[in-house]
Amino acid sequence: MLNEKNLKKYPFLQFSKVQSKLSFPIKYNSNTNQTIFQNPFDFECLLNNESNEETNYQNQVVDIPKPIESSIDLIEKDDSSNDEENSLSEDTSISTQEIILEKTKQLVGHMDTVLDKTIFMTNRMNIVLEKTDCLMNKLDAFLHCRVSNFSKNVDSESNSDISIMNIQSEKSEESEESEESEESEESEESEESEESKESEESKESEESEESKESEESEESEESEESKESKESKESKESKESKESIITNITKPTIYIISNLEGGGSIKYVKDITTHYKKVHFVRIHNKQELSNVLVYYPYDILFVQQLILSDIFPEDLIAVHQTFGVKIVISIHDFCWFAGRDDMHSLEKKIFQFGYLDPHTKIEPTIMDLFQKASIVIHPSNFTIQHYSRCFPTHNIILQPHNDIPIDYSTKRVPKIENNTINIGHLQEFLEYKGSEQISLLKQKYTNYKGYTIRYCIVGDTIPSFTESNWYETILENNLHCLLHLNKFGETYGYSLTKSINSGLPILYNNIGSFKERIPKNTEHYIQVIDNESEYPEDTLLFEKFEKILDYIIN
Repeated sequence: MLNEKNLKKYPFLQFSKVQSKLSFPIKYNSNTNQTIFQNPFDFECLLNNESNEETNYQNQVVDIPKPIESSIDLIEKDDSSNDEENSLSEDTSISTQEIILEKTKQLVGHMDTVLDKTIFMTNRMNIVLEKTDCLMNKLDAFLHCRVSNFSKNVDSESNSDISIMNIQSEKSEESEESEESEESEESEESEESEESKESEESKESEESEESKESEESEESEESEESKESKESKESKESKESKESIITNITKPTIYIISNLEGGGSIKYVKDITTHYKKVHFVRIHNKQELSNVLVYYPYDILFVQQLILSDIFPEDLIAVHQTFGVKIVISIHDFCWFAGRDDMHSLEKKIFQFGYLDPHTKIEPTIMDLFQKASIVIHPSNFTIQHYSRCFPTHNIILQPHNDIPIDYSTKRVPKIENNTINIGHLQEFLEYKGSEQISLLKQKYTNYKGYTIRYCIVGDTIPSFTESNWYETILENNLHCLLHLNKFGETYGYSLTKSINSGLPILYNNIGSFKERIPKNTEHYIQVIDNESEYPEDTLLFEKFEKILDYIIN
């Protein structure tokens, strides 16, 4: 064991005093999977203290040993104390080995923490270096623009100077020729009268001086005007180049997080990216693309749609937010955020359709953290706000319907019945979510009604699919008399409902989801079947309402 005798006998064991100071607190951050040191600079100070204490041990005063006894006395003492010394030596050797092992283990543990900290700091330095490289590249581009503009200006100035010199030389040559001709004329006339010559020469000299002065003044004015125009052009070009570079540096990038390529979600993304042409959008489909972006800026936005069919988890987005300070904006399209961690990326259990119906839903903690850190959560309807508010934070929610065409409730029409056939249209995907069960019941029961043939026009089944551009043409070609919106689960918004209302045709619908707030009540043109998801499919009420809308079309 470690005691005062051993400390005096083995001074290096006093290292335990320093070792006790190395037990500073450490925390583990589960969000970023990184070790956080509460005071990262303590360890360096402790190492400095350690080295100082070691030097103090080396400078300790050592007692001078007593004079050596005679060999006879030593021989006599050896026999009596031999056994005691052997036992003491064995005890001390065992205790020192144990202490050395303990200290070695402690040192190894602390070295591991130092290595973890070093790795963390190197990662941070790499991020800083990447940001610095990006800024340096933009600065190089700015300087390159400035140098090129300067060289252009210098070339233009030199060319203008040369042109001015050429003009002056031409003028001087012309003046010399004129003077020679005048002199020759004067020599011919010199015989007649010398006085007239003198007077004429004086007049000509005065005129030539005046003409030269006027020419010089005009040239100086022209040169000043050219310089001013050049300077104004240079200032404009420099301002434009600076503004372009500044906008490139400070222009925010909106990263759209989504991997869905169908349904209303992809229409929402396409509408936004085509409408807002001055905004820089980047599509992120998976975790690799998210990590490929070297630098995110604080004015950038992570525009999160869903994580379905991707490998991105909420903590990946939170890490980008915490590292770079980017904003998070979430747009609600369905109820995919009600799914657990194992079903977050899957479509199999269809939680994104009916997750709101489970009153005992437990939200994944990382999803809750993502919604808590989001700057804005955009809801397309009061229906989504009602159900998300039961489980999610409400401090950052706003109501903003999806980008859509203007809706017109004033147009109402019923086409004439041709060939004694009533055409019923279902211009959506023929899925359980969209009411395929109730439509199948109607097809089985109603093939004829009051002498009229009932024809069901179902997209992808009895009629071909349409596009956004020929949707209305599909209605005219099939002479549709009414449209069906018999959803089994509530729509969060419904682009197809907007087009159905704008068509002016009668609508048979289930009054659930966003339809409650989007379809006018108490109008015979819009006939509702059920008023709650629990009533689905309710055959009797369905048949009653279907006959009611058929009578409305016939009459």
